[in-house]
Amino acid sequence: MKHLQIDYGYLLKTILGERSMGSSPVIVGSRPPPDDTLWDEIKKLGYEATVYDRNLDNKEKRVDMKLGVSMVVQTLFKAKSPGVLVLVAGDGDYEPALEEILKAGWKVEIRFWASAISRHLKVPEITRNNIELKTIFKPLDKEYQNFTFCVGPDLTRNKSVFRIEREDMNHNWTSEEIMKCFTELQLFGWWYETDDGSLELYFKSKAHLERADRWMMKNFPNVKAWKIKGKY
Repeated sequence: MKHLQIDYGYLLKTILGERSMGSSPVIVGSRPPPDDTLWDEIKKLGYEATVYDRNLDNKEKRVDMKLGVSMVVQTLFKAKSPGVLVLVAGDGDYEPALEEILKAGWKVEIRFWASAISRHLKVPEITRNNIELKTIFKPLDKEYQNFTFCVGPDLTRNKSVFRIEREDMNHNWTSEEIMKCFTELQLFGWWYETDDGSLELYFKSKAHLERADRWMMKNFPNVKAWKIKGKY
């Protein structure tokens, strides 16, 4: 496995579930790449993202974060009534902002990796003395395959593989289309564009490969170039 990546558009879908978004999302610090599905997903929902970038040399992190979070708090306080704030972060630096939001009557849901969440963020000090103020922490660990993927060759060469040869390729595959195959099958996404321009999709077992074959035939019936081979 070479490059493990996060698709923030699929992360947004995972977090929302059946819920609708109440206002434009705010990104503080790291901006997702231009080709991430996040931007299109936000537009589909009728919103635009507000981004507060970290400064280029990564200095004064706390100052940058404090400024960005302060803007988020001000935006929330302009809302007609309190709702649910979903925070995707694990840094304890967000605790002061959460205290303001909780005191204003907002419910706070925190999503992050269980092993990386700050205890100060998971259980803010203000909630220890005010039982009516609570945050809900929902780990992302069990949902990782819905929004993470790997791009790179299978160096172990023990996966079941879909391979489409470059000369047979009659469809320009996007990362979003490939990711959709894996997420709808509830499988971890892993693919690689070879040096000769061919595309390989990797699966844990032949059973998973067969499921992917059926999905491909249903969603892309005109694509005849998919070749299946077992462990190689």
